[in-house]
Amino acid sequence: MRIDSWEIRLLRLPLAKPFYTTDRAVDHCDTVYVAAKSGGLTGWGEAAPGNAPFLTCESASGVFALLRDHLLPALPLKHGWESAESLAEAMAPIRGNRYAKGAVDMAWHDLNARIKEKPLWQTIGGVQRPIEVGLTFDRMPAHDDLYAELDRVQTEKFHRITLKMRPGWEVQAVSAARALAPWPTLLTVDLEGALNPADQGEMLYRLQDFMPLAVEQPFDPADLYAHAIFQETFRAPLSLDESVSSLLDARIALDLKSGRVLCLKPGRLGGLFETVRVHDAARNAGNACYAGFELGTSLAYRHALAAASLEGSTLPADYIRFGEVFAEEPGRPLTPTLHEFPAKKEGAPPKEWQAIDLWTEPGIGFDPDPEIIEKYTVDRAVFPS
Repeated sequence: MRIDSWEIRLLRLPLAKPFYTTDRAVDHCDTVYVAAKSGGLTGWGEAAPGNAPFLTCESASGVFALLRDHLLPALPLKHGWESAESLAEAMAPIRGNRYAKGAVDMAWHDLNARIKEKPLWQTIGGVQRPIEVGLTFDRMPAHDDLYAELDRVQTEKFHRITLKMRPGWEVQAVSAARALAPWPTLLTVDLEGALNPADQGEMLYRLQDFMPLAVEQPFDPADLYAHAIFQETFRAPLSLDESVSSLLDARIALDLKSGRVLCLKPGRLGGLFETVRVHDAARNAGNACYAGFELGTSLAYRHALAAASLEGSTLPADYIRFGEVFAEEPGRPLTPTLHEFPAKKEGAPPKEWQAIDLWTEPGIGFDPDPEIIEKYTVDRAVFPS
C-alpha cells in the first residue's frame, strides 16, 4: 500500500456539558485526527489521550507535536506499507508515544480496509455480532447525581456500569450503585491505581461483597507484582487497564497472573496491530478482554468497536453518549439499541440489553464531516508539505 500523503489536525471540540475525568471537569476535548491518503481513498485515525497529561502520560497537543516534528517526517512517503507490522517496525525507533503511533496505525488500518472494500472490524479478524456496551461514571459533584444516572441506566437497560472510585467516593458509592443496579446488572469498580497495597488492601477485599464483575487497576500500574499477590486470594477478577500498554506488558501480567481481565484500548496500545496481539495473548491464556474508551469522538470509537468485535472480547465494551457529551463533533455515532441475549442460567428467559450493531460499509464506515473538522481545527500539518 502506497501512502501518497499524511495530514494531521489538532482539534478542540466543545462539550455540551462538563465531562468528569480524574476528578477534573473539562469543557472541551482536544483530539488529533490523522488522515492517510492513497489513490483517492483516505483512512482515518484518532489520538485522544486527554487535554493534558493527567489521564495518561500523553496529551493531544503533545501527540500533534510528536507527529509533526518527529514521527511522520521519519516515515518515507510512497513506501509500500503492505502490513501493519512493517509500519510498526518503521515507527519503533521512536520510544513510547503510544497514542501518536496508534493514530497512524489506525489510519493505516482504515485505509487498508477501504482498499479491500471490507469493514475495518472484519479485516482484523472480528466476529459479526451485536456489541454489548456499558457506561462509566466518574466522581460527581453530589451523590444524588450518581443516583439519577444509575436510575437511568436501569431504565435504559445497560448491562454493565463502571464506577470510578476516589478519596471521598468509596465503598458507600459502590453500595449505592449495587442497590440501585441489582444483579444481573454487571458492576465494575475502577480504582485507577489509587490504593496502597501495604495499608489499603482491606478496603479492596470489602468490594467483594458487592459481587463485582471486576475490580480494575487497584494498585499502581507498574506494580504487577502487587496485583498478582492480591489476585491469588481475591474472588473477583482484577482487571488491568493502565498496566498494559504493549504486548510485552501483557505477557508479563499474564505470566504473573496479575489479573483475569485485560482492557483493550487501541490508542493506549499503539494501534490495532498491537491490540490484536494483546487480545490473542490474553485469549490463549484464558483471560477475558473488553474494549475500553475514554473521551474521544465517534471516529476513535469505531476503532474501539473493532477491538470489541474480536472473539476474546467477551465483556461489554465502554460507551459514551456522544450526542449528550459533544456540542458538535465530526463523526457519525452509532447508537445502541435493545437486543435479546440468552440468560446465563439454564431455563431462565432471555434478557434485553443495550448493544451496537456493527457496520457493513468499508473501513470505519464513514468519512468525518470536513466542515466541522475545519471549524474546530487549532493546528494542521501535511506531509509532504
